[in-house]
Amino acid sequence: MHSHPVSKQQYPQRFFAAAFLISLLAIIFSAWQSWRLHEHFEGMARKHIAITQAVGRIMLLDEVLTMSARMASATGDFSYEKRYDQYDPVLTKEIEALRTMLSQQGMEQFVRETNEANVALVKIERQAFALAHQSRGREATALLASDEYSGLKNIYAGGMRKTAEAADALIKRDNRQSHISSLAIAAAGALSVLVLLLAWLLAVRSAKMWLEERKRAEQALRDSAEKLRLFAESVPAMAAWYDENLRCRFANKALAEFLGVTVENLFGKHLREVAGEEAYREIEGHFVQVLQGHPVIYQRTRELPNGESRYIEVKLLPQVGEQGKVLGCFTVTTDITEHKLAEERIQRVAHHDSLTGLPNRLLFNDRLNQAISLAKRNSRQFVLLFLDLDKFKHVNDTLGHTAGDELLQGVATRIRQQGRESDTVARVGGDEFAVILPGIARREEAETVANKIIAALATPFQLGSRKQSVEIGVSIGIAVYPADAPDADALVTAADTAMYNAKQVGSSFRFCGT
Repeated sequence: MHSHPVSKQQYPQRFFAAAFLISLLAIIFSAWQSWRLHEHFEGMARKHIAITQAVGRIMLLDEVLTMSARMASATGDFSYEKRYDQYDPVLTKEIEALRTMLSQQGMEQFVRETNEANVALVKIERQAFALAHQSRGREATALLASDEYSGLKNIYAGGMRKTAEAADALIKRDNRQSHISSLAIAAAGALSVLVLLLAWLLAVRSAKMWLEERKRAEQALRDSAEKLRLFAESVPAMAAWYDENLRCRFANKALAEFLGVTVENLFGKHLREVAGEEAYREIEGHFVQVLQGHPVIYQRTRELPNGESRYIEVKLLPQVGEQGKVLGCFTVTTDITEHKLAEERIQRVAHHDSLTGLPNRLLFNDRLNQAISLAKRNSRQFVLLFLDLDKFKHVNDTLGHTAGDELLQGVATRIRQQGRESDTVARVGGDEFAVILPGIARREEAETVANKIIAALATPFQLGSRKQSVEIGVSIGIAVYPADAPDADALVTAADTAMYNAKQVGSSFRFCGT
């Protein structure tokens, strides 16, 4: 069964619950963002300290290397060169570590400039060590005091200064942004609290409105039910009203009497109980449609408590309330048994021979076309027999039409007794009959059926009140589909021609083309 829409009673509760959940999530999100900002502040502080310490170490190591090179050049003491070799790779590692900490493009440029100056300084200082080893200390000292060396030292010191300044500026900017984010998060948290309060006020207001609307709806429903009762009791049709949960809220006496119960027994029962489990499974889909706002008409049979089976037609009409909401459905049930039986009688008269009860030519043509369609689909064959009675005219002329009619009835019964349930035996003319034998393709099988019919009709018929014995014969034409003809008209013509040939040569039956 389909799920019903949410009742108005649940709207205020769900609205408040949704607003509360959203606000709570916003508050949690604000707290989480605040914690992240706090962590970010601490991380930036640690980073600033690390950058400042790294810059200090780099500047100190640079001075150590410069002093080592100058002392070795001035004194010729090469222990200073060993110290230089010890601290040079340490300086390189410190510069690389600083570059890793400063991933921003502008700051990375300062570190790169400082590193390039450091490489150039190391090259000059290595040249000074080489001159000192050649006892050319004066030249080594002059090289370390040159303008080129001093310029590189300035570039080196300036790069470190710019790096420290850029790091300070970046951290200050990040702190400003973080401060703005903190204010925004605080504002969002306050707004969430306000939304929560507003949701509570709206929920209370909605609840009051719902209570008032419910009272009006209940009164309207009572008025509507009374009008419905007065109307339904005044009409002969069987009427009922089911609410949106498919429980019977009203049924008139006509419906209760038809079902063999009282009106009180129907009130409050679910449709499943009224219709029965098996019938409910059949009609459940119709009620799903009508509760979606679509009128439905259907027909079915209903078995009454006394065992009688009746045809009924049921009209389902949705009851639509305010704002298009379906409140339930009306059912109007009509007993159409007599109408159905009349239709069946008309159909039988239209498709069956009134004398023998066999299918007439109209129904025979329909069955023949069905047999052809089935044979085509399954790549099968079937046989058509066309029969014409011998001596029938003589019986009709000598014994009268009553005897002739009795003879035709007897012939129809005997032919029908020789066939199977799947065979079609039809009267297609005055004393002409046709038999459709589906699933038979071999000539031997067709001959067997033809011989059984011939033998059955060879037994004398006892006609009239005097039981006068009458013997007749029969001529049978046999045609096979599709070997003898490609369609229904051609197949009938082929069988008729074969029957005519059999009558001409005095044979009981002949196949088409022989």
